[in-house]
Amino acid sequence: MPHWHGYVFSVHGTELKDAERRPEAPMFRTSDLPPLATRHGLLKALSHVRGTFTSAADAMGWFADEYGRLPPLLRPQSASVFPAPDTAERLADGARVLDSGIDKVWGFWVVGGRYHSIMVICCPNRLELGIPCPAPP
Repeated sequence: MPHWHGYVFSVHGTELKDAERRPEAPMFRTSDLPPLATRHGLLKALSHVRGTFTSAADAMGWFADEYGRLPPLLRPQSASVFPAPDTAERLADGARVLDSGIDKVWGFWVVGGRYHSIMVICCPNRLELGIPCPAPP
């Protein structure tokens, strides 16, 4: 049965070491670092799963709530030249994207030098069907 798992990762930017964000890294499963490949979030320890959803709309409702909890975002000085995409539009499109089997991920630099990532990962994941489900609905 297709479903989705929600994850949130928040780490200081100095901790983002690519080698430690790969499944073959010894501490990958328990690490608080976001995976390099989104689908590999399904390999993280169960304690990282923040929610399991059987509808894309419910998954995006959770996603929107998590986005609302973010600390203030860092915005480049060029934000007026390159404005951020409309958040409401991006959220509204999320359920369609999830229903098509594509994971939804947003990553942000927030105040204090932290990187914050919100993920909703499709399960089973069409890019790597052999990954076991971490928390069946």
